[in-house]
Formats: sequence, C-alpha cells, structure tokens
Amino acid sequence: HSTCPLRTCTGSDPETCPWGNTRALLARVRRTPGRGRRGSPLVIPLAWDEVEALGLGRLESDRPGTAVARIVADSRDASEGDLFVALNTGTRFVDDARACGAATLVPDDQDAALAALASLVRGKSSARVVAVVGSAGKTSTKDILAALCAPHARTIAADRSLNNEIGLPLTVCRLEPDTEILVTEMGMRGRGQ
Repeated sequence: HSTCPLRTCTGSDPETCPWGNTRALLARVRRTPGRGRRGSPLVIPLAWDEVEALGLGRLESDRPGTAVARIVADSRDASEGDLFVALNTGTRFVDDARACGAATLVPDDQDAALAALASLVRGKSSARVVAVVGSAGKTSTKDILAALCAPHARTIAADRSLNNEIGLPLTVCRLEPDTEILVTEMGMRGRGQ
C-alpha cells in the first residue's frame, strides 16, 4: 500500500501490512521510564550512600541521604528524587536541576561516572540483556528485536540511537524492577572497540 516503506509489501490494506504490525508491536516497548502512583518512578532506585561511595565527582543535594529515583542527563527532565548528571556543557544547568528538586552530579570523568552508575543499576536487575553491535543497521535491528520481545516479556529498549559511551549507560539506568529484557545498541567507530 502507499504508506508502507517496505519494498516487499504487496498488500493493499494497512491493517495486514507487515510494517503496520511492526509499528503496533513497537508501541508496546517501554522507551521512556513511566511513573507509578503519585508520580513515583518505576526505575530501579539507588541508595544515596551507594552513589556517594562511588566518588564520581561533586555530588550535591538539598536532601542528602534520599534515594536516587532516576538518573537523567537533561535538566529539563529533572524532578524531585532524580540525579541530574551534568555532562559536557550541562554544568550550566546544575542550578536549574536543583530548582526542580533533583540532586546533581558534576562528574570528574563523565564516561567513567555513567559507566559506574549503570553498573550499579545493572547489578540490581535480573534482566537479560540483548546488545546489538555493529557499524550499520543497529537501530532497526534493536527496534525489531524489542518489538518481538515485548509481547512475551517486560522489555526496555534504547531511545533513538543512544549507542555511545553516554547513551548506553543512560539506557541501562532506565531498567525497571520488573524488566525481563533490555535491548541496547552499541556503535563501532574504530579498531579495538
């Protein structure tokens, strides 16, 4: 039919089109962390002392000791209970995140900090991880795998093409307590990666 991007589609009905069915399956995949009752995040929380013990940089909060409910790297997404990790020029937005009630981390080494936080979250999850690696076709493959897994297991998939040293740990940090499958993608830019 006319709206199908697949060259192999011979159907005239969008309801029977393989692309239409794929889009419906993709809608079942958790892309962004949801919020539970009373706005509480559904992601795996981290104890403040666990984050503090990592010694990742300047960690500040108006309420130290409060559990970290979610890790964000965009101050516009920050809310009470979140940990805003200031990446690159994000240091300019630390005050904005704090005004929203978020704790803040200005890391000494942003890649190492994100990796450590992701490792801490991953250690609290029993989810199986599917990692799509390569130089081309990762996002489509990741989306298709997530769509195939979602009807059978609680699935989290990377947003967009978050496949580098920043995006991959942020995806892992989105694990929810009941996640069964995490589908990620990792880019390849050179030898030895």
